[in-house]
Amino acid sequence: MAVNVAGCAPNRAQWMQEAAQKQAQSATASIGDEQQVRLEAREASAVLTKLASNPSVVHPPKGLEQGALIFLANDAEIISGLQAIADSRSDAEFTTAVFAMCDEQRKAAAPPIGRGLIGVAHTFQVMTPPPNMTD
Repeated sequence: MAVNVAGCAPNRAQWMQEAAQKQAQSATASIGDEQQVRLEAREASAVLTKLASNPSVVHPPKGLEQGALIFLANDAEIISGLQAIADSRSDAEFTTAVFAMCDEQRKAAAPPIGRGLIGVAHTFQVMTPPPNMTD
């Protein structure tokens, strides 16, 4: 015979959700609070979306089509995760979106996108004239 006394046992679902929220907040603390993380995710998503629309990616030179397709797939994977974080409206949605960035596909997509961003930054650095250069 089981006796069920309301209020005596902890609400396990609530406890698990609170623990997950604390982990998500801890994982993103170096960026800021939840609102700052959402803002950063929205901005990063916009940068990656713009990068994906670059003509050299959309219409790559002959021989680089496969690489461009892989880049676009990886980019879309990261963008969707960042947008989920940016669009989250509750603590539960935020927590779910942050942990979803650890999905295997997103973890695999991140390094190539990071290398691509480093390459873009290098290109900008090379193309930017020194500050003391005059017309």
